[in-house]
Amino acid sequence: MLTEMTINAVHLAAVLASQLWQSTTEEELTHEFTQVTHNESEIIYLYLEANEAIGFAHASLRMDYVEETSTTPVGYLEGVYVLSEHRRKGIAQILLSACDF
Repeated sequence: MLTEMTINAVHLAAVLASQLWQSTTEEELTHEFTQVTHNESEIIYLYLEANEAIGFAHASLRMDYVEETSTTPVGYLEGVYVLSEHRRKGIAQILLSACDF
């Protein structure tokens, strides 16, 4: 189940993101993701199963230069992550499908 970005959901997404981007702390990611909730050109989706956060996707609509593109704006996937024990179940596909600007 995809969920909206409440304060609790932001923290859960940050916990998952810290596993993807290991050089960034949960606190830094919580701060960054909180900012995303106030920016209409970025979105984060959190996937929950039995009230457990098991995946997230972060996408943005970029106005700056993006490699291999010649137009602006362009949709950009910042990151997608699913816990290893939940992979190969189509969860990333669901998250990616939601990232539609």
